[in-house]
Amino acid sequence: MTTEYSAGSIRSALTAVPHRGMLGAAKLGAVLTVTAAAAAAIVLLSHVVAALFAEQLGLGDIVMDATVPVIYGTSWLAMIVTAALGFGLGLLLRSPAGAIVVLAALLFVVEVALAVMYGVTQAEWIQSLSEWHYMYFMSEFVSVDGEHRELGRPAALLGMLAWAALPTAAGWVRFVRSDA
Repeated sequence: MTTEYSAGSIRSALTAVPHRGMLGAAKLGAVLTVTAAAAAAIVLLSHVVAALFAEQLGLGDIVMDATVPVIYGTSWLAMIVTAALGFGLGLLLRSPAGAIVVLAALLFVVEVALAVMYGVTQAEWIQSLSEWHYMYFMSEFVSVDGEHRELGRPAALLGMLAWAALPTAAGWVRFVRSDA
């Protein structure tokens, strides 16, 4: 959608589908469907490649070992929720570059900055702030067997969904109520 705004083709889409809510829902559904399919292919291909090179993992472990499907399933779902977050940022910012930069900052920069700030200051509020960051929820969600887990998997998923829902809801309001 961001490219449609920057190229000006959003007007044609809105002419073809005048109900903005339906257009936005269709675009979100398309993004999540394509992401789900691509993520499934990536996870399965990664399993095959890993099984060929790692002695500890066999091709059949995807169904024989109880932890492997959990690892793959949580990784798959994390990719889909992250795509929803990216869609929401794009819908809100209406800029491909802006959405990419903000998403990359959320995924990579903020976590490192908070860790450095906490390392330097040892301020408890920075530690608390880092426990509300998207990547904290994601790492808690995909962690295996409670290893280093402070939250339960459902609470971590809710945190991720909240992070994705906030920019999507704000972008949705902007999209539905403003001009193209």
